[in-house]
Amino acid sequence: MSGTAGASLGFLLRHELRLAWRRGGFGRLGVSFPLAVVSLLVLLHVVAFGLAASLRQLGWTMADFTAAATVGLVYVLGLMLMQALRQSTDALYEGRDLAWLASAPLPLRTILRARMAAIALNAGWLWLVLAGTMANALAVFVTPAALAIYPVIAALALLAAAFSIALVVLLRDLAGLRTMRGIVMGVSMLAGGSVFVGSQVRAVLSPTERAGLWQALHPHGTGLVTLLWWPSRAAMGAVGPLLTLLLAAFVAAGLAAVWVERRFASGGFDNIARRTVRRPTTSLHFRAGVWRALLTKEWRLVWRTPGLIGRALYQGVYLLPVLIAAWRGGAGVVAPVIAATPVFIGSELARLFMVTAMAGDQAPALALSAPVPAAWVRAAKFVATAAGAATLALPMAVLIGIWQPVTILPMLAGMLVAGAGALLIGEAGVSPDRVIDLGARPGEMFRGAVLGPIAGMAWALTTWFAVHQQPMGLATALAAVLLSIIAIGR
Repeated sequence: MSGTAGASLGFLLRHELRLAWRRGGFGRLGVSFPLAVVSLLVLLHVVAFGLAASLRQLGWTMADFTAAATVGLVYVLGLMLMQALRQSTDALYEGRDLAWLASAPLPLRTILRARMAAIALNAGWLWLVLAGTMANALAVFVTPAALAIYPVIAALALLAAAFSIALVVLLRDLAGLRTMRGIVMGVSMLAGGSVFVGSQVRAVLSPTERAGLWQALHPHGTGLVTLLWWPSRAAMGAVGPLLTLLLAAFVAAGLAAVWVERRFASGGFDNIARRTVRRPTTSLHFRAGVWRALLTKEWRLVWRTPGLIGRALYQGVYLLPVLIAAWRGGAGVVAPVIAATPVFIGSELARLFMVTAMAGDQAPALALSAPVPAAWVRAAKFVATAAGAATLALPMAVLIGIWQPVTILPMLAGMLVAGAGALLIGEAGVSPDRVIDLGARPGEMFRGAVLGPIAGMAWALTTWFAVHQQPMGLATALAAVLLSIIAIGR
């Protein structure tokens, strides 16, 4: 039986990996994809080896490396939790294949273990690559025991997956599917937002406060307090903490799989095949006129997207460290940053709303066959999504402009141009005429998801230079235009 279970688990793991590979579109990227991966790995190793050599020259002790590892592992764990929570919801209640897999002659626990392993891999593979390059560099310049970073990251990913999958099922049982989605979205954004705000400590704290925090991160004290540094000590090669962390990860994963299996066996699959639909309390009426009907349809489509408003408001997290730094150090010093941040936020909001409006059409062929000019449908999407993004972004820009009048013109101009580019990028990535027959070109959505934010950053830098009245803004504006053209290009 154990051999059969092992073979089934291997089959399921291959199934999960294929799903992740195909969803990312990596399998169709051709020869350029391996070349890009190799080039990126070489670049990461160059950076990591340079950083490790610099730290060694600065005379860092093992306590310094442990303190740095503590910060890094907290950062990584927060982002892995954010990813694992969202993927647990998708894997258990959004994916259409789990009920199908459960009908196969396979133990449900094996299916859930494979899915949990896939969640852990999806949440942790990027950090295995990034932290692994640093581990290789530290193994050369500091101690070979630093290679323990690899199993530590894997253990943290498994812990994040076990916690996330158990929390998602618990919330579904207590609050229902719809409420669970909202809570999970909020918790995941809180985890990611806390990590981002914490990473801006240099802008928020004074030099004296930063020095005190750095000393507090060094291992100290006795008794139970020393357990706080066990993960970082494990990453630096301490055998006892490493074995304990690995054991805790596997035990947590096993307990989560058993508990989730029991919950699903008692009716957990009920919400996979069907969705809870709220009945409208009032009758809905479209007003006269094709254009008004189109706008109403687009606004309702965006408004009914689960978690969209929370994801949109989450963009404000990027502004929080800037405002704290301005409050503590004087707004004049960080005025360019204050002006540049809403430009990036506005572009991301515009791209988020447009992607939602385009991807939310469940029957794009029906929309394109309606007796309405296709240009009207496209224009309605642009107007509706631009209005949604402006509703959230403009108040922020107006308040900042009143506070710092020198920023108002560059900021509004940057938001207008960056927002228009983001709308075009969002429309190009998931245009209905490209996805009706699944004929989107390889890497299209990937290009939009990567180049879109980079173009927004370039427009933010342009605003920065404009506030400074520096000609360098012309170069960053040109870079933003080129990035947008590449992302939009058909």
